[in-house]
Amino acid sequence: MRNDFLAFSNLTDEELILLVQNRNEAAFAELISRWTPRIRGVIVANSRQRRDAEEIHTDIWVAVWQNIRELRKVDSFGAWLHRIAFNACKRYYTLARQSRSEVPHQQSVIVEHIDQYAAARYREAQLIADVQEAVHYLPKKVRHDVFAPTGEYIAKGSRKGTVYVWNLEQPEHPILLIGHTDYIYTLAFSLDGKRLVSGADDETARVWDIELGKEIARLPIDEPCTPMGFVFSPCGNLIAGSLKNEIRFWCAKEFTTKHTIPQGKVYRRTFPLAFSPCGQYLAGATWWQEGWENLAIRIWDANSGEQIHAFQGHNSLVKSLAFSPNGTMLASGCSNGTILVWDLEPYL
Repeated sequence: MRNDFLAFSNLTDEELILLVQNRNEAAFAELISRWTPRIRGVIVANSRQRRDAEEIHTDIWVAVWQNIRELRKVDSFGAWLHRIAFNACKRYYTLARQSRSEVPHQQSVIVEHIDQYAAARYREAQLIADVQEAVHYLPKKVRHDVFAPTGEYIAKGSRKGTVYVWNLEQPEHPILLIGHTDYIYTLAFSLDGKRLVSGADDETARVWDIELGKEIARLPIDEPCTPMGFVFSPCGNLIAGSLKNEIRFWCAKEFTTKHTIPQGKVYRRTFPLAFSPCGQYLAGATWWQEGWENLAIRIWDANSGEQIHAFQGHNSLVKSLAFSPNGTMLASGCSNGTILVWDLEPYL
């Protein structure tokens, strides 16, 4: 390995870049060592803390690895890298991942830690590269992640349609579920964590076998739309999801349509969805009527489709729903940071 690095150190930047575009990791390590000093000024000028600089440095090179194949003119690499560096610094603080009240470190301290172990940190960066792609480089509206009920897996959807699944005991080898061709909007694991349902902007709903790492079925959708809000029933026999003008229930074994609950004509979304612990009721946040009705949280009988009750109290769109373990309360969180807890006993 040492001989490999010595050989790569003799290559020109253009030769290194071509090798990196062909996914040569040793060439990439040399590129990091060679170019880190050249972007040091950008990182130092835009970092407030030593640890910020370290994380921004990693973000930059993860972005380079993910996107360098799209670089057509290798002689423009320097300008391209500086744009990535500047954008990484800007994005880091825009996302408020660090406290803005921290006392900034001196630039000399930041510089010292950028220079140390630059190439070695590439290995660590590789372990989180897929997570970085799924989190930091996606628009907020499509960042979606979900844990398996067993606690064994976490899945994330990407903007290009790939679903990444990590076994938390072996996170360095993610499972890639490839089939969707557009933004992933919703994911849901089965209760045993062996299957995953995904919905995307390509207007398909797919079922994946996690152990096999492949698609095993598609849920039928009559009218083209982006499916959202998938959720498995507590007993695992049903999958519910929000489609255009309806909530649909599918058989979780045969993947056929069981029944639907029609929604309002002035349609936006009925999302998110949540089953009660007993599986008899389904809660949903409806976004399809005018005025305050648009903010209602509705409870339906999951079998008959009858609306049991509608709760109102939020003044912004509801983004999350969760039943209490005994099913007597429902918590709802909205986009302005407010959480309300509803007493269900008078209605169920």
